[in-house]
Amino acid sequence: MRLRNIPGAMEMVMKSEYAISEPEKLKGFWKKEFANKNPIYIEIGMGKGRFIIDNAKSYPNINFIGIEKYPSVQIKAVQKLQGEEKLPNLRLLCINAELIENKVSQKERLIRLNNSARRQMNILKENKNIKELEILQEQVNSDKKMIQE
Repeated sequence: MRLRNIPGAMEMVMKSEYAISEPEKLKGFWKKEFANKNPIYIEIGMGKGRFIIDNAKSYPNINFIGIEKYPSVQIKAVQKLQGEEKLPNLRLLCINAELIENKVSQKERLIRLNNSARRQMNILKENKNIKELEILQEQVNSDKKMIQE
């Protein structure tokens, strides 16, 4: 599929109440942005946004950050959100995901949806319990430490 440039897409995305224009200023302060201490999930490469929007609706006790590099794609998510109920647990970033370390502190609690989304969502659906997600997060953190060593 060929990506078509949509003139003015970035400006339209940035007008959305969900868009964060300067995410680097929130590094280390994402919990304040969401005004709660809920876990934060990131979907890298959110595309047109259906997956992340559906999950933000289904799981109001989890904060979601959707990352998409191309505003011509992310504008579709913004359009889907227009006229829908407000989702206070959703934010959108139009950035290159390779720069995420500059935007989100390692100390903040994050799970990247694109890596283990099915497993995480199944845990939530089957148990409606965050405890297993905490165990999964510990496994992810442990794997991360082993990779860094």
